[in-house]
Amino acid sequence: TFSAVRLLATAKPDLVVFACTSAGALRGNSYDADLCNRITEISGVPTISVIRSVQRVLGEASGNSVAVLTPYVDELNQRIQASLEDDGFNVTAMHGMGITANFDIAQVDPLAIKAFAQQCFGSEPPADSLFVSCTNFQAVTARPMLQELYGIPVVTSNHAALEVVRRVLSINSIA
Repeated sequence: TFSAVRLLATAKPDLVVFACTSAGALRGNSYDADLCNRITEISGVPTISVIRSVQRVLGEASGNSVAVLTPYVDELNQRIQASLEDDGFNVTAMHGMGITANFDIAQVDPLAIKAFAQQCFGSEPPADSLFVSCTNFQAVTARPMLQELYGIPVVTSNHAALEVVRRVLSINSIA
């Protein structure tokens, strides 16, 4: 049901964000697009999803090859990879921490994310850009460290969503 969307619409938002990367990828890109369209119909305002935001921002990065880090288990990683590949990206590496509890994902320190990247990729990811997935992961805080370490575009779920929100609402850059 969409009763939560109806209640949300009473707050008169300017925009709705479907803010779960793995849920957006779980049933595929067309399902995610249909879901966002339905939320827009009910709420009366534009709706963006995190996975589409990631794909948009990654598409603006250099090249089309992407290495991916997640806190997820392999089953979710496969859905994230399929979603990216369905959008034309070449996923050259996919590594997950295997965390299953959502609260545990939030507890991973940004320095541990950097250390995981180094464990997986050494000094150079095999891609033009790096995507660090999950809105509950502290990846946006780890992002500057990863960009400095690797010198390639680093896209995180939260940064991509915020960037697209900024554009839709015509707000100045968030850096």
